[in-house]
Amino acid sequence: DSQTDLAAARNAGVADWAVPWGYNAGTPIAQAQPTRLFDCFAAIAEAALAPSAVPVRRTAGLH
Repeated sequence: DSQTDLAAARNAGVADWAVPWGYNAGTPIAQAQPTRLFDCFAAIAEAALAPSAVPVRRTAGLH
């Protein structure tokens, strides 16, 4: 993931989960402080299937 991905999620008012692979201009994505950082697909699936664990940010004007 990239900082742009996290910014888009935050601006949309949704949880900003990330993975450490992908293009981020050589900067570890952990430095952007995502809500969750996953190191494997199994961990993502487990978290996604546990809706009570999914944090949601609310943005003014969105319903």
